[in-house]
This record gives sequence, C-alpha cells and structure tokens, in this order.
Amino acid sequence: MDSQRIDYRQMDDETFKHTLESKFDKSAKLGPFDGVAALLPDGNHFITTPNQPFIPDPPFGDERAIYRRTDGRFGDDNYIQWPQPYLIEHPHFACIPRRPLDESPDSIMWFKPSLDIDFVRSRHNDRIGRLDESRRAQLQTSAQPLIRRARNYIDSKLKAFEFVSTLKCALLAALSRVEHISTAYLDMIFAVGVLQRAWLELRGLLDYMEVFKPRMDGLADPPSDTTPARTIGAFVYSHRVAESFFHARLPFWFIESRSNVADQNIERFIPFTSPQPLLAMHPARLPVRALWTGNAASLMKVYAIQQAERERISYPNPFNAAPHLSQTPTPSTSTPMNSTLSSSTNDTRSRSRGSRSNARPCSLMCAYPMVITMKMIYKFWVIEYAYYWPRF
Repeated sequence: MDSQRIDYRQMDDETFKHTLESKFDKSAKLGPFDGVAALLPDGNHFITTPNQPFIPDPPFGDERAIYRRTDGRFGDDNYIQWPQPYLIEHPHFACIPRRPLDESPDSIMWFKPSLDIDFVRSRHNDRIGRLDESRRAQLQTSAQPLIRRARNYIDSKLKAFEFVSTLKCALLAALSRVEHISTAYLDMIFAVGVLQRAWLELRGLLDYMEVFKPRMDGLADPPSDTTPARTIGAFVYSHRVAESFFHARLPFWFIESRSNVADQNIERFIPFTSPQPLLAMHPARLPVRALWTGNAASLMKVYAIQQAERERISYPNPFNAAPHLSQTPTPSTSTPMNSTLSSSTNDTRSRSRGSRSNARPCSLMCAYPMVITMKMIYKFWVIEYAYYWPRF
C-alpha cells in the first residue's frame, strides 16, 4: 500500500500498529525516525527510537508536582536519572552518563548510603555523623580526575564555557561538605546526592562540549560503531535535533504525530518502560510539599530542582528571626538617637496594625529581582518553545 494514500488518523490503535509493523523492511538500514515504537495514550502521537531497545515513560503533564523522593532526588522528573524533554538551553542533559553495567571507580556516583553501614555517628552526638571514610575516599577517587579534566578544559580554551567552572566549583564544595561536616542521616543522603548531581552534570557537560557537539557540528566524525553512548538521552520533537543526536550516537526518543507518518521503518511496537521499579518514587516526607508545579518541559522545573539542591545544603538564616518586642533598641555610634527612637516607634505602631514589619527584609530584597527574572524567562519559554511540546 502507498503510505501517501493511508489516513492513519482514522485507524484504531491496533490497526495503526499492525499497518506500520507489516511494512517493516529488515534489509533496510535504520534512520533517525525508524526502529521500535510506542503509541501514546492520546492516540494522536507515537514515539520511535532507532538506537534503544526500550522506550521510557515520558514525564508528560502541565501540572507536574516536583518533590523529593526517599533517595533525596526527584524521581522521573530528575534529569540526571530519567530522560527529559530536550531543552535547547541545556543540551548536555542528554549526555549525562547512565550507571555503568560493570563496576568501576565511577560507580560510587550512583550509590545510596546505608544507615547501618555508611553512616558513622559522631562520638559526641549520636544523632549526627558523616559518611564512612572508605566511601569518602571512593568519591574523591572518582571526582578528582573529573575536576582535573574540567581545569584542563578551562585552561585550553581562550573563552571557556563559564558553566564548566560553575559546576567544577559546585563539585569541589560538595566534596568538602561531605568530607568535613557532620549532619543527620537524611541530610547526609541529600549532601551525597548533591555531590553526585554535580559530578554527573559536569561529566555530561564536558562530554557534550568535547565529544558529542563536535560530531553534531560536523567537526568530528562519529565512530564507525553505531552503538549509542550509554547516556540518559532525551525526548525530542524536532527533526533537526533527532538527526543531530542520531549522527552523534546519542540515545533519543522522537515524538511524532500520527498525521505525519510517511515512510518510517517500524520494527515493532513495545510497551513503555515505567520508572517505578527503577527509581525511588515515594515521597521523602508526608504530607507531600511540592517544590514547584508546572509543565514537564519548562525551564522552571530545572531551576526549581537546582534551587532546592542549593537550599538543602544551607542552614536557616539566623537574621530572619523577628526581634522580641521587649528588647529596647540600643543606639549605635553610627545611628543618631532620634533616628533609632523614631524607627522603634514606627515598628511598634506597625506591629499593632499587623503590618509586615517583621518580614525578612534581606530575603524580600533578594527575592523580587529573581521573581521578575524568572517570570520573564518563563514568558520567553512559553512563547518560543512550549507550543512544540505535546501536552497529554
């Protein structure tokens, strides 16, 4: 049958699958839009991949709630452990490595500390402790070569990508925290998770800049072996991006409308791979408190995860505590007496009216520019990119 005369939109799901599978040509070389496929629940779109034997369940949704799971991470919304929609601002997410099949020095970057084995309690306070010394040594053994690689990259470039230096500093800070600071067990898990995230993202970024981007730009030939790299990959919905990933030997899953089916060479339809048995999906605490809610392909989701990581490894700001009403302001040498008394009187009047004088001024001053910036970024993303990401 001529594919141009077939209206795939009018077919039921089983007929659609059977029609494409019956056209499969075993002798043909698979292209970027061929391979195995899975039909999305809406019935109007399907996913194909030419270089992976499985299709992960996509993190679709306009109202996805981002929250921590029992391993301190963010389940299938976590870009270091589950494929996410391709973001032009963060193409290196697809290059983040997956756990090695064989044990290696880098396998430590996927382990979760055990309370009984890896948590060494303090002699002075058994509620806090540190990661076992042997585990800390393993983290150092894996991290130091990557830090040296990042430094070499920065030194070798006339204008190095600034984000490489940012992630290198984040990794050094995370190593120092795990090495020197005693915390509760759950906080230790989160601290190790922050370290692992910094390592994985820095590794993915360096691999993108040094290995995969030159292939995408035609500056380096892909290896003769067509086996894809063992990385996280991405869901893509642009033909150009799919072709670039295919040429660079990166895993990807192409989302396409049934109305655009033409000459795809589909071997078979397979079920989606669920994240449930592979990732920690249960919330770390109940009731669940969402850090952010919104579209799965939004940049704001990435920022929310990164902000949560930064906040998790910091102490509460002691200057945010409201002063006691009974305290009498003490004039300083740099503040006139009448100014101090006037401020004290105004604060008392404001409290009696229930105003926001006890709000955190430093926090508010810092927050407003960030809110404005985030809104502007989000508006730009909605206009430029959100239209192309399927919503189900």
